[in-house]
Amino acid sequence: MSSFWKKVVLGLSVLVLAYAGVGYTLGKTGSDKTYLPLTVYSEVLDHIQNDYVEDPDIHKVTVGALHGLLDSLDPQSSYLSPLEYTDYEKKLKDESKGEVGVFLSKRFGYIIVVSELPDSPAVKAGLRDGDLLESIAGFSTTQMSVGQAQVLLTGDPGQTVKVEVIRRTTPDPFDLTLTYAKLQPPHLLQENLQNEIAYLRVPAFENGTTEQIRQKLAQCYAEIEIMRCNQMRAFSRINATGVPGPEGSIQKIFWSELNQRFQQIAQEVLGPYGQLEAGDDHAIDNGMWAYGYLRSRGNTIEAGTSEIQRNIIGHFVLGLPKSY
Repeated sequence: MSSFWKKVVLGLSVLVLAYAGVGYTLGKTGSDKTYLPLTVYSEVLDHIQNDYVEDPDIHKVTVGALHGLLDSLDPQSSYLSPLEYTDYEKKLKDESKGEVGVFLSKRFGYIIVVSELPDSPAVKAGLRDGDLLESIAGFSTTQMSVGQAQVLLTGDPGQTVKVEVIRRTTPDPFDLTLTYAKLQPPHLLQENLQNEIAYLRVPAFENGTTEQIRQKLAQCYAEIEIMRCNQMRAFSRINATGVPGPEGSIQKIFWSELNQRFQQIAQEVLGPYGQLEAGDDHAIDNGMWAYGYLRSRGNTIEAGTSEIQRNIIGHFVLGLPKSY
């Protein structure tokens, strides 16, 4: 086919596509505005191609438009190219990856540091809440998504990444070097407020830990309800007969072992902080949880051991022979 006929076919194809597009748009009802923004985008793109002072990079323009479309929803919504998403997913699943320990968002068009994990590389390097990251690893963050920033701030432990920081109290941007490290999940943090109120915060849990703790707390709640009902039964018996029955032994076993399980859950949540005793600057609730855990060990011994209570239940309730 000669170049002349190629041009004719190409021109006719363009006219057919344009006719179909205009007809489809005009055929939409007045109440359906779904496709109207596409018409505006097409006009803007046409002006860029024909009227811009230089030949534009259409791929770059399109990617920028996709970024703007998602960024306008909320700070956490963002566009990732297929390659970027593959890299993001790979690093997300890599358990050996190193991180710098920051939580990010978008503000004023830049990546902003929302918070940092205690004792993380970010804290050690001097990064603070509210710092704007103008660039990460030499890449400007003005059109960078939160996901892209997280990928750049993830790498092999021991390697470094340079960030350019804008801080409100500093007139000029400055550079910080962060070292990737394998981070351990942080534990509970405490801040004492007024009127004997303590503010407790768990910065992060390992995957699945939240659900495990939720299940254990739900189990404790159910057992507390059972214990409450058993106590009401014991009161009813005493009210009716004036004599306590074996419900007291059941309650003693139930309560002592439940308290031990509850204290164990508290230690799992608090981590190393739960082992600190009264007087330590970092102790939670002035060491109450460390004391409570150690004290609960004696619950199954004091006021009649669990073995004695089970013998009482076995003999007086189940009719089994005495074992003492």
